[in-house]
Amino acid sequence: MSVLYVSDYGSSVHKKGGRITVMNAGETIASIPSEKLDRIVMLGPSSLSGQLAREMLNEGKTVMYCSTGGKMYGYLTNGAGNTERLLRQVDFCRSNKSTGVVRQIVGAKITHQKQLLSRFARNHAIASLNVAVVELSKLKRHLQDFADVEQLRGIEGRAATVYFAELGKCILTPEIKFDGRNRRPPRDPVNSLLSLGYMCLLNEMILAVESEGLNGGIGCLHTTSNRRPALALDLMEPFRQPVVDKLVLRLINKREIDAQDFTDSAKIGDIPRLEKNFFDCIRSGATPLCDAELSLRTHVMLCLAEMSERTNMALLFDEKTCTIRSGDGKVLKPLSYDSVV
Repeated sequence: MSVLYVSDYGSSVHKKGGRITVMNAGETIASIPSEKLDRIVMLGPSSLSGQLAREMLNEGKTVMYCSTGGKMYGYLTNGAGNTERLLRQVDFCRSNKSTGVVRQIVGAKITHQKQLLSRFARNHAIASLNVAVVELSKLKRHLQDFADVEQLRGIEGRAATVYFAELGKCILTPEIKFDGRNRRPPRDPVNSLLSLGYMCLLNEMILAVESEGLNGGIGCLHTTSNRRPALALDLMEPFRQPVVDKLVLRLINKREIDAQDFTDSAKIGDIPRLEKNFFDCIRSGATPLCDAELSLRTHVMLCLAEMSERTNMALLFDEKTCTIRSGDGKVLKPLSYDSVV
């Protein structure tokens, strides 16, 4: 199974002949034979041609749209599914039988949380990790005491709190810290990697659910919703630690990824710090962090964002020629505020 992830800002994806091509600023940055591609994942502000979307649907292939921070917006897939199977899925998820499935999912997730922490504790002799493993064992035993899904969700939430409180001690590189889970957007390197990994894992689960003719929005552990794939989220829970968390720890601890690979968004968004710097520079005559050049770049970016929204296109600004281009390199005229699109 081959998956194409399109992450470069302003990229556009087309089909030319028998190949899928990715264009950016008028240049081809990737070209893949269409028969080798099973799925396309569009990350952030990139675009897919209508012709390619129709052909992907006609061939039974999936296109997913996600943010660069790990949030899934939606996906394109063909067919109405198996109606009888859908009805059985609804009946099962609304019945008491679903409680047993939820208990198994939460139990498997806690087991993997325990295994990750206990293996690290054995190799590095960190006492608090053993304490957390004991607490997780207690929570797993309590799963048998409850027959209500809400109570089981509560156990899963408490286990996650215990687990993430200790996960940072499994990181051996002093320049990268983890003080707990945060997202939308993730505010540190570890959370960025976790969110990206979970998004990729979720995409795999969505494909598995769809291939079986099930409805991804109807789940047991996660509440049924039209806005998120509850069933795929249910199925991915036991795989978070063995698939994603272990990989993230390995990448960081073996220094395959370090702090230099990330942008410190906290400093960029520290408004009081920027205000102080601005007034200090007025007194000293120094150049502020947010100077006129950065202000101009920010204004251009905001104007492009508005134009992109109104034209439903990914846009690029060419600094050398001061022109606006689409993802395939075509020059576009700027829109005025009174333009009708």
